[in-house]
This record gives sequence, structure tokens and C-alpha cells, in this order.
Amino acid sequence: MDTIDRIGIIDRLLMMSICSDVLNEKLYTEVDDETLELVLTGIWEDLESNGGFGEFAQYGVNVGEA
Repeated sequence: MDTIDRIGIIDRLLMMSICSDVLNEKLYTEVDDETLELVLTGIWEDLESNGGFGEFAQYGVNVGEA
């Protein structure tokens, strides 16, 4: 297994963990304000860069614009 494969595995594990925390609402109640802002900004940027169906949506996070 080369370094690129390991990076991909770590990236997927982190994304699954973040999405799990979003879905069970732990992200909103258990993280500091700066971390929450970074994650929400990442979700928004993912939505903007992928035409509304980004990686967060693939992991079950409902993303939309109000």
C-alpha cells in the first residue's frame, strides 16, 4: 500500500466521522465555534463546487439552500 492509498483511506475515515457527527447532531453541540464554522464552511463549499451533490450528500448529509 503506497502513501496515496493511505491518504485516501484516512480521508474517507475522516469524512465518515464528520458526517456521522453531523447526522447525530453531536457536531452542533460538542465542538467549539471555530471547528463548527470550519465544517459548515466546508459543507457549503462542497455544495458550491459540485453542483449541489457533493461528497457530504453522498454520505447522507442533507444539504440545501434556504
